[in-house]
Amino acid sequence: MIGSNHGRGRNPFTFAEFDALPRPVRDVINTTWVGLGSRRARMNLMAGKSVAEVCAIERAVARGRARREILDAYGPDHPFVREAHGA
Repeated sequence: MIGSNHGRGRNPFTFAEFDALPRPVRDVINTTWVGLGSRRARMNLMAGKSVAEVCAIERAVARGRARREILDAYGPDHPFVREAHGA
């Protein structure tokens, strides 16, 4: 289909799925430092999780991915990584 994106990967992103998500979930996905897909959020909503639970899951995934990227790029001495360990 022309003008449509097709998601690939572990948590794909498609505009149709994203547009169908509730506004708070879309806001979380849009404001994270890392690219989050739309599939996990949609599947969690379909499984009966509340919007608040889905937002919390997406924030946690974003924090974990950001931490992993910072750890890979800068090592364990970066302040963000130290804060995550409570140092």
